Amino acid sequence: MNNTIQQRLELAAAHPFIRRAVDFFDGMVYPALYAGLTLVTSLFGLEIYFFILTTLIIVFTSAFSRDTKPLLTPAVMVVYCISWKHTFQPPYNSAFLSSAPSLITIGVCAVFVVAAFVFRLVVYRPVNVSFFRSRTFLGGGLLLFAAALVLNGLFYFNGKSLQDLLLGLLIAFSFIFLFIYFFNTYRADKDSGKYFAYLFALITAVILLQIAKVYLFDDVLLPDGSINKDAIIAGWGSPNKVGVMLAMYLPAGFYLAYKCRHGWLWYLFAFVQMGGICLTLCRSAMLIGACMTVAAAIVLSVVKSPYRKAIRIFNLVFVVAGLAAFILFFDRIREMFALLFERGFSDSGRFFIWKNGLKNFLREPFFGVGFYAPIVAEDPSWTYGFENWFMPDMYHNMIVQVIACCGIVGMLALVYHFAQVLNMLIRRVTAERLFYFGTFLMLVGTAMFENHIFHIVPALLYSLNLLLWERDVEAETPLSFAKNRRGLFVFGK
Repeated sequence: MNNTIQQRLELAAAHPFIRRAVDFFDGMVYPALYAGLTLVTSLFGLEIYFFILTTLIIVFTSAFSRDTKPLLTPAVMVVYCISWKHTFQPPYNSAFLSSAPSLITIGVCAVFVVAAFVFRLVVYRPVNVSFFRSRTFLGGGLLLFAAALVLNGLFYFNGKSLQDLLLGLLIAFSFIFLFIYFFNTYRADKDSGKYFAYLFALITAVILLQIAKVYLFDDVLLPDGSINKDAIIAGWGSPNKVGVMLAMYLPAGFYLAYKCRHGWLWYLFAFVQMGGICLTLCRSAMLIGACMTVAAAIVLSVVKSPYRKAIRIFNLVFVVAGLAAFILFFDRIREMFALLFERGFSDSGRFFIWKNGLKNFLREPFFGVGFYAPIVAEDPSWTYGFENWFMPDMYHNMIVQVIACCGIVGMLALVYHFAQVLNMLIRRVTAERLFYFGTFLMLVGTAMFENHIFHIVPALLYSLNLLLWERDVEAETPLSFAKNRRGLFVFGK
């Protein structure tokens, strides 16, 4: 039955119009157009129309495309379409997306999207590739970590056990879904890394333009010349979320600088991106982003490439010009970034939160206290005051979050998962693997100071990045690799 449906679809796909459409969605113009529509939607509040268009794209490509490559674009970009006009965040506090007509439309779109995903999995069922029957280097650790997230607070009855279960399921789904789905449906090739980085660069451009909009039109600069961090928000996120997202995508520009023609333009783009991170005043993103920028600048100044000399010259000019600007305009810089100078290296209450996370771990060390347990048990009403929709207050540290909410079970699962990632690092070094590793480092590095990796979109992109990294390693020696160079912690037979 499945073969019959697939054959009919393949015959339909031979029609000239459908064939041209499939070629378009497999090409490089489609992601750029989608990114442009994402920006336009965020500026003018066209989310409902954008969701309908995205649904149509997913249904069409799931039925006719050669593989699920076109789905990578909405997977990376769709969340950034949320506008200031319709955001839940203060000071806008819009109820538009939670109104009955919007919820009905979004619900119908969600049903069609789920149906399209299931259809692709069932009708185009791979013959030799299946997550639960094939060897995977990272799947075992991700599954164990997902299970630990679901079991959060198992023996700690705080009156919110059902909420803990539901949130644990949602976060676990975010960490594992795209890995499993694209494992079964996406045929990675030698250009997958470049395509993935291209998507990252496109959405980075969208975010930078959204930041530019805020600075130009939303009174971010106060009368005293300083930056009002509270005003640096996008419809989809707070200033720290914007900074962390930009940091997460930072390795893409440096990778493209090495791989593409006119790589020096991509290198310049990465430095502009780092400047955008600084404009969000997110200290954790600035710290981790600066480390990545320095490391990438050193690597690209050493490895052979057509642009090595230009990169060396740029680095030298940048350092000299940066020092000169800092000395000559120090008073203006201090005035503009007054918030950073005031906070300096202060922990902003994080040490207090981490300390209470360890206390919560000691209350229930095996499975933790769950996500919705009060951070300060002695004062259940304590909160750090961020409006975050249905997400509870978190501990601003990945390790503390896991050990407090999921206990020893969660920590062992996370260690096992990281051990599998380490197993990927001992393979032959390539530009693609450095890109995937850099993205992994940015996500985990910022997660040592923020909690964004436990939100849906970063977790989805985290798992997708790992899947492409694994596929790149598998492609090195497709069959004998796992047999002759098993390494440690290989999941499957």
